[in-house]
Amino acid sequence: MLTLAGVCMMGVMTYGPISYQLDKTHYDQLPSEHREATEETFEKDLFAAITFCAQLAFDAEYDAQFEHVVKAFIYMDGDKKVIRPISGVKD
Repeated sequence: MLTLAGVCMMGVMTYGPISYQLDKTHYDQLPSEHREATEETFEKDLFAAITFCAQLAFDAEYDAQFEHVVKAFIYMDGDKKVIRPISGVKD
């Protein structure tokens, strides 16, 4: 299971941070410290999203709280996980 999780995470990581996706040329021209910080933030945000998905899988009240498909922005703000629902969240 860990191998599968690792392969799936690597698949997502190949897309890179949003700033890389938006403008690869500009991203490649950033100072190395900026790229490092961006990649570190991306990894933290990605891990937050993965843990959110894991929490959904363990939620015994899933059907009462969520639709079949849940879409949300999930990111870290310092040490706090921020979840901004887009769709699929009831109430």
